[in-house]
Amino acid sequence: MIKSPPQAEPRGKVQDASETERDSMVLVSFSGDMDKLFAVLSIATAAASMGIEVSIFSTFWGISALRRKRTYRGKSVLQRAMNFLLPSRAGRLPLSRRNLFGAGPVFFRHLMKTQRVPDVEELVRVAQEAGVRFIVCAMSMSLMGLTQEELVDGIEMGGAATCVNAMAKSKSSLFI
Repeated sequence: MIKSPPQAEPRGKVQDASETERDSMVLVSFSGDMDKLFAVLSIATAAASMGIEVSIFSTFWGISALRRKRTYRGKSVLQRAMNFLLPSRAGRLPLSRRNLFGAGPVFFRHLMKTQRVPDVEELVRVAQEAGVRFIVCAMSMSLMGLTQEELVDGIEMGGAATCVNAMAKSKSSLFI
């Protein structure tokens, strides 16, 4: 007859990981294309609605979704040129494919409107209301000649270290 080893008595409730740490997600938004930014914001709002803590780190072209206006004063010639080439706000973003000289986004936005799907600007507002944290890369802002006043309200500034720190603490990270 084989005897099983003695069992240790539990010394209190053992907590599983879901009870000791909060679910979190970091999305790195690099693309300035409407369809890719739509994906970033759709994932972020879905995760936030499930109680997941979400941070979006926007860098380079991904910053375009968070612009509300264009300014030129106090900028170098190169920064003014870059500012001119970037979409002035989310409603002017191109598609990653089938842009059709600007007709693609118009067609896509029309489809979204007829199907009652929120556009990128509305998804930014919804995400902010859901508690999604928006962080913009300070170095990208500086290189592209963008200022805080050109962005929608409620956007934090941070660097790569801010992004890496958030990613190290999160359960999942996506680069889009």
